Amino acid sequence: MEKGLVVTKVYRVVEYERKALFRRFGASVTEARRAGDIDPSLKLVADTNKLIGNSAYGKLCQDKSKHKNVSYSTCGKKASDAVRSGFFHSLNILDDEVFEISAFKRRVSQNCISLPFTERVSDLNHLLLCSTV
Repeated sequence: MEKGLVVTKVYRVVEYERKALFRRFGASVTEARRAGDIDPSLKLVADTNKLIGNSAYGKLCQDKSKHKNVSYSTCGKKASDAVRSGFFHSLNILDDEVFEISAFKRRVSQNCISLPFTERVSDLNHLLLCSTV
């Protein structure tokens, strides 16, 4: 705007207050996992909390644009064709006749679940409250 940009339409404005929303959630998961390390009878609880913590990360924070398709081939022609593809990333020769071909995904879907972010946060807060009761 300082350089002369003129805003003609505003479609959506999101106002937020920056704070550590997931601090209690992370602490709860960490505490349960540590308790499972100390007391073998709590191993199931610790493993369950590990899955919950990893799922939360995977659904909310993961950058899927960095994911690759990896395939293996013993055919030099297939490896050569892959190198010429617009989606090619890398080629590793594992053996004289085995190639590991890494390619960018043709389509990336960033939204793992079709809920808006606020609903995902609400679901995690509910999960946190249920796990502390």
